[in-house]
Amino acid sequence: GSWVVSGLRRCRFAARGWRVAVRCGGVPAPSLCCWSSLTRIVRDLAEIGPELWDALVREDAGDRDSSCDRNPFLRYDFLAALHETGCADFESGWAVEYLTLWTEDDALVGAVPLYRKFHSYGEYVFDWAWADAYRRHGLDYYPKLVSGIPFTPVTGPRLVASDLIIRRALARALVVHAHASDVS
Repeated sequence: GSWVVSGLRRCRFAARGWRVAVRCGGVPAPSLCCWSSLTRIVRDLAEIGPELWDALVREDAGDRDSSCDRNPFLRYDFLAALHETGCADFESGWAVEYLTLWTEDDALVGAVPLYRKFHSYGEYVFDWAWADAYRRHGLDYYPKLVSGIPFTPVTGPRLVASDLIIRRALARALVVHAHASDVS
């Protein structure tokens, strides 16, 4: 299997029709995929690039020929603009932490736009009462992980993948990552 290597979380998934365990950082989980894959945390969308990212978004929409028009807020250009202008970056309290799923031959097959948040500004979820309840009980509410598109109340996919099997693998990897992170 694959393990945590120099800060990069790498998880190995394998199986289809067989009962095979998934191990992520030593934590077993149910089998989910029909191929081996690796999860990576990407802190700069430029590491993926517009071609790979937008191709994944188009594939998720089942529309390989359009320009991501069905979900413009997931487009590389929109997300990169938020990051590059400082609207959604570490200094503004939106630390980019995209969870991505790759095949062993380095093909991007799934992603979750994920942010480590240090406040609740710029979200359309009003969780100030939760933060206050945590504080009153001596707990830290921040940082927290948010899967979403900053400053947009628009609904849409957040587990971006071409099929249900990959989407399930992303969901499992997201749970493993959340448990391994120091978040509320």
